[in-house]
Amino acid sequence: MTTLGGHSPGSLWDARPGTHLCALYRGEAELEQTAASFVTGGLAAGDRVLYVASDRPAPQVRTSLEVHQVPTGLAMDCGQLVIQNFADAYGEPGELDLAQMEADFRAASRQARADGFGGLRVAAEMGNFADAIGSVERLLDWERLCTPMQREEGITSVCQYDQRWFTETDAARLVTEHAGLAPDTVRPPPVRFAATDAPWGLIVSGELDLASREVFGRVLRARLAARPWLRLDVSGLVYAEAAALGVLYQTAAQLPGDGAIVMVGAPYQLRRVIDLAGFCDPRVIID
Repeated sequence: MTTLGGHSPGSLWDARPGTHLCALYRGEAELEQTAASFVTGGLAAGDRVLYVASDRPAPQVRTSLEVHQVPTGLAMDCGQLVIQNFADAYGEPGELDLAQMEADFRAASRQARADGFGGLRVAAEMGNFADAIGSVERLLDWERLCTPMQREEGITSVCQYDQRWFTETDAARLVTEHAGLAPDTVRPPPVRFAATDAPWGLIVSGELDLASREVFGRVLRARLAARPWLRLDVSGLVYAEAAALGVLYQTAAQLPGDGAIVMVGAPYQLRRVIDLAGFCDPRVIID
């Protein structure tokens, strides 16, 4: 992947909501790698991921994600991963309305939260977007508009551009309209949060520590805001710090009278940490 300056975050999993990233690729292999890294990070963080496929058919995108070990099945079944084509996301090429595009992405972000996800992430294959939108200048106007809009709505995105469509000067200008470059390689998420809807819940696997406490709180509150009863599957949790588990009990304390978090599959070590920390709330039921 070609880089033309700009900050590249080391982790996509805990990227700050509202981060507007750019990726310049040459060839499908680089595109697929960037896409898989971004989607993996977004799903692991419990966010909804919208993938806009413009250069490839949606079934091909799904297949390429699966080749890179992205768990698309459960994510698509519960609406955590959504794959759209260009027209569905932006409108018909040659008829793009920037104001309408902005309104649609704001609505999609709010719908993601209403559906119980911590936030919205967008991976967009921009390809030769300049031709679809009318000119490079108008494309820059769109990217310039996206940065404050995404910060306001908490939308994290990576705009994937085929560098072969741009001069080096125009590619550099595109980069400057973003907060940074998507990293070529990323650290694997320490913990993964997977949404479920039958029953309504959350699957937590990996290591829950201080570094993941903020993400855990965000996704847990989002699931409970949509429905105040949650099945929390922790059978895949291999390590948990008391301070991180404190988020669970602090969140439970704010639930309404009919709300509850039912924890299933809790290993002995996790129960031991809960006991030693003195955590106790009738709204947290350890099954």
